[in-house]
Amino acid sequence: MTAVVTISGDFLGNFVLEPGQGVVMGRSLSVEVSIDDLRVSRRHCKLELGERGLLITDLQSANGTYLNGKRVLKALVRPHDLLEVGNADLTIEVEYQGEDFLQRDYRCDICSRSISLATFADGDVIQIDERFICPQCRDRRQTPAFSLVELSIVQKLFEEGFEILEKLSISGPVPIFKAKKTTLDQLVAIKALPLSAPVSQKKVARFLQEAKAEARLRHPNVVTIYDVRQSKELLYIVMELIEGATLQQEIERVGRMGARDALRVCYQVGKALAHAYEKRILHRDVKPQNIMITPEGDAKLIDFGLAKNLWEVSGANITGEGETLGTVGYMAPEQVRTAKLADHRADIYGLGSTVYHCLSGRAPFVAQNEKILAAAIEKAEPPPLDRLGGVPLNVIALVAKMMQKRPDDRFTTPEEVLRAVEAVVSETIGIPVQRGNCEFFLKLRDEEIDLQRTWKVPARQSAFLGAFRDRELAEFLQMIEFNKKTGVVEISGREWRGKLHVQQGRVIAAQAYPQALRKGLSSEMPPVRTGADAAALLMSLEQGDFEFTPAPGNEVGVQPECSLKISAILLDALRRRDERRSQMRPS
Repeated sequence: MTAVVTISGDFLGNFVLEPGQGVVMGRSLSVEVSIDDLRVSRRHCKLELGERGLLITDLQSANGTYLNGKRVLKALVRPHDLLEVGNADLTIEVEYQGEDFLQRDYRCDICSRSISLATFADGDVIQIDERFICPQCRDRRQTPAFSLVELSIVQKLFEEGFEILEKLSISGPVPIFKAKKTTLDQLVAIKALPLSAPVSQKKVARFLQEAKAEARLRHPNVVTIYDVRQSKELLYIVMELIEGATLQQEIERVGRMGARDALRVCYQVGKALAHAYEKRILHRDVKPQNIMITPEGDAKLIDFGLAKNLWEVSGANITGEGETLGTVGYMAPEQVRTAKLADHRADIYGLGSTVYHCLSGRAPFVAQNEKILAAAIEKAEPPPLDRLGGVPLNVIALVAKMMQKRPDDRFTTPEEVLRAVEAVVSETIGIPVQRGNCEFFLKLRDEEIDLQRTWKVPARQSAFLGAFRDRELAEFLQMIEFNKKTGVVEISGREWRGKLHVQQGRVIAAQAYPQALRKGLSSEMPPVRTGADAAALLMSLEQGDFEFTPAPGNEVGVQPECSLKISAILLDALRRRDERRSQMRPS
């Protein structure tokens, strides 16, 4: 089988590929398809002919490879597919010689049911690398079956005023449901423990302990408890519904996470643990299954069912001698021996094990049974992360310190973990990172292995630049306003470029020029737009590059001509953008 591949759009190309052959796309001049774009990595992605057809494989690029609008690591390419590489929009045409493409047989990897091209076009097929899952198997995987006990719970919750929409298999042996409170039409999550059958007092005590622990915690990275209720036959917790997937599911989807995404998880869960530490509450079961990732990419810590409240340590004791509460694969060595003596440093170890899993795609320790696994945790070391490509040494050192065998050798508090992450990010991108802006830098882009591929520090002191697409520029300008920065922001889009002069976080002057005037433009030539009009125009640009040069002191060297609030201009620009997009949609 031979494939004739035609690329059209921002780049034109035509290739004939034999099985096993491929072409690499990237910014480097040494690759087969060279794309001059700052958002494109040197070796960005590869088109190759495999056994099942033409494949696109992301080569650990900084800004990702998108096929038909979805980020992919490896996917099968079909005729007319749209490929996004950096700012380049490409259409891929593929013609197979020696085989009729329309007659190709695609089958579900679970049930072997044939999948038609129409089903592909509807977007109902899950694609994992070269494997496919049909809509029927997808629905069965996403909606676990209800047991008889759970059906009874559903009925009782309905009588309590909650309509159960689906079961969420996200945490432990106690079922969690997505529900709607009928009186308020509010979506919530409900964790329910039936009392109709004999239930141990220890299980009830731990269930109530979770509710008490989480109810005391009010933090963006911790699930919020709304209410705890008990009827004659049911004990249940009403809590915040978190749309998205568990971190475990996210890792299974992508294989390995980039260093930056793993640091973002570490930082946000670390903030949750720091808040819990202030309240003297331990989690004791930090693991990928107990971390939810929202559609916006934020991490939320869930399931405090094994939490230990240090304020009530003299009260009812629900941890027996020798018990090893938690999931063994992520436990600290002292917790494996006995959970009763474990303190907050065990949570730091659990977070380190979780970050290790993010970076490597596997748990730190794997064994045939829990006895062997516990012995490995106490005596062995996990496979070194430095054997994996793309994991910076400072990130490896961070994880290693969190996972030290002796509690005294780890970070003392979750706050120390946060300061260490900030230091790692600052060292990696070459920009001073503090509490207020660390998350901003961690989420400016999606997954990337080397942050310096996207953010560069120019030779002149304190200046830095970046590429933006959609909302990144808005987020950066919001940070400037929030931190009351003074300096000059130079912005360059496809059609316009210009400068924003910022003093104490407010725009005091602005100039905008058409890109057509770029060649031969002298500094004396008057700008086409100035003031508020120029600021609004520059902030409405959807993609391009920007550079910020901080000014010494509070002077930017221009005469103030306005005093504009950045957030107000951005809000108006985003509204206008949304209106344009809605008008462009077919009615």
